[in-house]
Amino acid sequence: MGTGAAQLPELVYAPARPILHDGRRELLYEVRDHPDGTRVLPVFTSLDRLVEELGPAQPWAQSPLRAVRALMGAVGVTRVELDPALAGSAWRWTPEDLDRYVGETA
Repeated sequence: MGTGAAQLPELVYAPARPILHDGRRELLYEVRDHPDGTRVLPVFTSLDRLVEELGPAQPWAQSPLRAVRALMGAVGVTRVELDPALAGSAWRWTPEDLDRYVGETA
């Protein structure tokens, strides 16, 4: 990498939530549909950026970017976008959605 190249962050914030799968707690990353029809996982360099784009009720996880990319590639999601500007019409969790989800997983 040259001196003028931007360095990628080691850790990113991703929209994600815990789920139960086969009796085990796992992390489910929230892949979104891009306007061009591809599936993409938006990731952010700060929690403030994630909240700015997806709202304060968005569940999230902080993870190593390298691990997120590897996991997404393994499930066929080839796009991981860093700090994307999401359309205002993108779906966002509401506080009621979050309360309902927490009630279902408790």
